[in-house]
Amino acid sequence: RSTAKKLGVVALLAALAWLAMQGSAGAHTEVLRAEPQPGTDVTGSVEEVRLTFLDPVQPGTEIVVSDDGGRRVAGLGATEQSADGRTARVTFDPLGAAGGYVVEYRFTAQDGDEQLERYRFTVAAPAAAGPTQNGEAALAAAADAAGIGAASVLGATLVAGLAVSLARRNSA
Repeated sequence: RSTAKKLGVVALLAALAWLAMQGSAGAHTEVLRAEPQPGTDVTGSVEEVRLTFLDPVQPGTEIVVSDDGGRRVAGLGATEQSADGRTARVTFDPLGAAGGYVVEYRFTAQDGDEQLERYRFTVAAPAAAGPTQNGEAALAAAADAAGIGAASVLGATLVAGLAVSLARRNSA
């Protein structure tokens, strides 16, 4: 009887910890998809950056694209944001020159939290192959596509670990 109570308390605490992590992870939005993708080596010309947010953001999103030297790219226009607040894009003169570029974007989540993020992509010298991703970027893109957040994975791992530990304890 005492073991059953302990098991119940541990399961309840694990569930509450998992829910707490979900609540804090969901308080802010994040970029679900970026084009060009972070870490991508792009062949050919790039003329815009487009961001798709997991949740709507408030009006006023800003996107700035700079070269590796910190100079804004030529023809950088004003950021355009969709009426539903889920996408934002900025256009500029075609990036034909090989080199690294930094995308810096600022947005405000619906809860009022202002976020500033950045990522890099590279325009590669023209080649026969299409865009490629490095391993880390590909893994992150796959996790985003599957809708798996770090807090969800951590929470599931914690709950599974506790269940295994309790099962071993009860069988001993």
